Amino acid sequence: MSKRPTQPDSARWAWSWRDYERRFGDRPERRARTVTVRLSDEDMARLAAMAAEAGTTSAKLAASIVREVLADDLAAHGEVAR
Repeated sequence: MSKRPTQPDSARWAWSWRDYERRFGDRPERRARTVTVRLSDEDMARLAAMAAEAGTTSAKLAASIVREVLADDLAAHGEVAR
């Protein structure tokens, strides 16, 4: 995924799996859903700093966070992540 403005001169950013695949070439095997996360410039900077500290990219860290939140939510509702 890569970040890009959702609109010209916008503080909102969107991630695209197509852009991510072009850049990194390691798209997950099965794409079941598309997730859009809107981050402020400050949140994007925090995510980038956390990713640098973890030795990964912002996109991979964001995807990991979304997967963890989804798994926690499913567990809270008695379901299992697929």
